[in-house]
Amino acid sequence: MSHSTSQTKKLSFWDVLVLLASITSIVILLIETFGAPLEDTLKLLHSFDLVICIFFGLDVIVGWNKAGWSMRYWKWGWLNVLASIPIANIYHIGQFVRALRVLRLVRAIYKFKSVTHRTKISENIFDAQIIALGFFIFCTVLIVHAEKAAPNATIKDYGDAFWWALVTLTTVGYGDFYPLTTEGKIIAAILMLIGIGLFGYISAWITSKLIEQGQKDERHSLATLHKEVIELKEEIKHLRESFPKK
Repeated sequence: MSHSTSQTKKLSFWDVLVLLASITSIVILLIETFGAPLEDTLKLLHSFDLVICIFFGLDVIVGWNKAGWSMRYWKWGWLNVLASIPIANIYHIGQFVRALRVLRLVRAIYKFKSVTHRTKISENIFDAQIIALGFFIFCTVLIVHAEKAAPNATIKDYGDAFWWALVTLTTVGYGDFYPLTTEGKIIAAILMLIGIGLFGYISAWITSKLIEQGQKDERHSLATLHKEVIELKEEIKHLRESFPKK
């Protein structure tokens, strides 16, 4: 196996879904921990959390399958099962919820790291677009529930939220729509960071492709020049042999 093959791997569609679920789980934890979500927002967060927990549960089965259904998987696999418990169902158990949040955060970060380890994401810009699109939709829905009940709210419906999310993700920021609540500002900060990262990623990807193409062209030119030198040497040798010897 070559060095490049052993050091890199390609993200599968399942890996991309795992990344999206992990990042979304972190976002939900940040909003619940540092924000003060309204009742409607909290219900929506718990709905998203339930979907993510179902997905994490499926990922436990996928992980066990990859381990060849070995019981050694459960040395740490039980932590993944525990992290897949929906927060809404045990929300009244305060201490356990806090412990579960920490476990969920660690699990999400670890999963993100394990999936992206030794990947060559720069070869597939589509992965970044999927993640950005997922968070665009997620933030568009969530910002409405976070802002609609705020006094003097500027984001009142999904049309306002869509326009706000678009100008925020693209880092244009006209300022005609903006969040007023704490959770809304957290959502905006996350979306801005994703936008900055996305366009930085795209710029780096384009630059790497241009450099790679330039290196290919240079190698091709050198190979062509080498071939022409060899042909010229052969032609000179042939001419020398055609002259009569004295």
